[in-house]
Amino acid sequence: MQPESVTLPEIKLVGICVRTSYQQELDKMKGNIFPCVRRYFHEGLAEQISNRKKPGTTFCAYTDYQTDYTGE
Repeated sequence: MQPESVTLPEIKLVGICVRTSYQQELDKMKGNIFPCVRRYFHEGLAEQISNRKKPGTTFCAYTDYQTDYTGE
């Protein structure tokens, strides 16, 4: 299967963010992604977002890499 690049309409994402690195996530005691996701669901943060376009749909996005997915 060949990767395919597609362009989709812009969407706005609202939520919480966390800074982490590939090395940090390799150690489950130091990783930040799972605690961030757990907080989102346990604190019911989705329900606190007003005017949600698709209630019940949650996205996790990884953005603003300083290097690539193996760095920060």
